[in-house]
Amino acid sequence: MTTQITEFESPSRFVDEQVSGPFARWWHEHVFEEHGDGTLMSDRVEFAHHWGR
Repeated sequence: MTTQITEFESPSRFVDEQVSGPFARWWHEHVFEEHGDGTLMSDRVEFAHHWGR
Protein backbone atom coordinates (compact mmCIF):
# COMPACT_ATOMS: atom_id res chain seq x y z
CA MET A 1 0.00 0.00 0.00
CA THR A 2 1.20 3.49 -0.82
CA THR A 3 -0.19 6.41 1.17
CA GLN A 4 0.10 10.17 0.99
CA ILE A 5 -0.21 12.64 3.85
CA THR A 6 -3.18 14.78 2.84
CA GLU A 7 -3.67 16.86 6.00
CA PHE A 8 -1.09 18.06 8.53
CA GLU A 9 -1.72 20.17 11.62
CA SER A 10 1.51 20.13 13.60
CA PRO A 11 1.83 19.05 16.33
CA SER A 12 -1.64 17.67 16.94
CA ARG A 13 -2.89 15.79 13.86
CA PHE A 14 -2.23 14.33 10.45
CA VAL A 15 -4.13 12.23 7.92
CA ASP A 16 -2.77 9.74 5.41
CA GLU A 17 -4.79 8.30 2.54
CA GLN A 18 -4.13 5.40 0.20
CA VAL A 19 -3.07 6.40 -3.30
CA SER A 20 -2.53 2.79 -4.43
CA GLY A 21 -3.10 -0.54 -2.77
CA PRO A 22 -5.61 -3.18 -1.83
CA PHE A 23 -8.51 -0.99 -0.66
CA ALA A 24 -11.13 0.95 -2.60
CA ARG A 25 -10.63 3.68 0.05
CA TRP A 26 -8.29 4.06 3.03
CA TRP A 27 -8.37 7.16 5.26
CA HIS A 28 -6.28 7.18 8.47
CA GLU A 29 -6.25 10.01 11.01
CA HIS A 30 -3.62 10.29 13.77
CA VAL A 31 -4.39 12.63 16.70
CA PHE A 32 -1.85 13.54 19.42
CA GLU A 33 -2.90 14.98 22.79
CA GLU A 34 -0.98 15.89 25.92
CA HIS A 35 -1.73 13.32 28.61
CA GLY A 36 -0.05 13.69 31.98
CA ASP A 37 3.70 13.54 31.41
CA GLY A 38 3.31 11.98 27.98
CA THR A 39 1.34 11.94 24.77
CA LEU A 40 -1.84 10.05 23.94
CA MET A 41 -2.10 9.03 20.29
CA SER A 42 -5.48 8.07 18.86
CA ASP A 43 -6.14 6.64 15.40
CA ARG A 44 -9.31 6.63 13.34
CA VAL A 45 -9.49 4.56 10.18
CA GLU A 46 -12.18 4.59 7.52
CA PHE A 47 -11.89 2.12 4.67
CA ALA A 48 -13.84 0.37 1.95
CA HIS A 49 -13.00 -2.88 0.21
CA HIS A 50 -13.46 -3.89 -3.42
CA TRP A 51 -15.67 -6.91 -2.64
CA GLY A 52 -19.19 -6.79 -3.88
CA ARG A 53 -18.46 -4.47 -6.79
